[in-house]
Amino acid sequence: GGQGQAAREQAVRWYIDQVLARWQAAAFQNLELIGFYWYQEAIEPYDRAIVQYTAEYIHAHGFRFFWIPFYQARGFKEWDKLGFDVAMMQPNLSFSSLPPEQADVRLAMAAQLARRYGMGLEIELHWTLTDPANRAKYLAYLEAGRKLGYMTGAVLSYYQSVDSVAQAMMSFDPEVRALYDETYRFIKGLP
Repeated sequence: GGQGQAAREQAVRWYIDQVLARWQAAAFQNLELIGFYWYQEAIEPYDRAIVQYTAEYIHAHGFRFFWIPFYQARGFKEWDKLGFDVAMMQPNLSFSSLPPEQADVRLAMAAQLARRYGMGLEIELHWTLTDPANRAKYLAYLEAGRKLGYMTGAVLSYYQSVDSVAQAMMSFDPEVRALYDETYRFIKGLP
C-alpha cells in the first residue's frame, strides 16, 4: 500500500544520498560517477512504482540509471518506460546448460530482441576459465558480436568474476590466455 511505498521511497532516498555523500567525501581523482545500477534482474508488477520513483530521484540529481535484465526478464520490453536510461540484456548463455550447437541461436535471439527494444547486451564470462566448454561459450559471444554487429553497434556490459580477465591475461595456458587476447580485439573492434 501507500505506507509501504513511502517507506521504500525513503529507503531509496537514504541510500542514494549516502552514496553521493560518501562519493564526494572520497574525492576520487581518476573516477567519475555517472549513474546507478538496479540490481534486480526482473521488474515485477509490485516493483514498477519504486523503480520509476528511483529513476526520477536519480535523474533529479543528474545521474543515469542502468539495468541488466536476464534473458527475456519481466519488464525488459518496457525498460525505458520504467525510467532506465540504458538497459543491456543478458543472453544467459555462459551459465546455461544449452548444448554448444544452440549457442549461436541463443546469442542471435538475444541480439535480435535487444535491437528490437533498443537495448544493449551483456558479454558473460564464466569464471571457471580452465573448462573448455566455458571458454567456448565466451568466445561464442565475441564471434556472434562480430557477425551480428553488436561488437561495435551496441552498448555492452561485461560480466566476469572479480578478476577473470586478469587471470586470463596472466595465464601461461595459451587456451586461457586467448580469452584475454580475444577480449582485447573485440573491445577494440578488430576482426
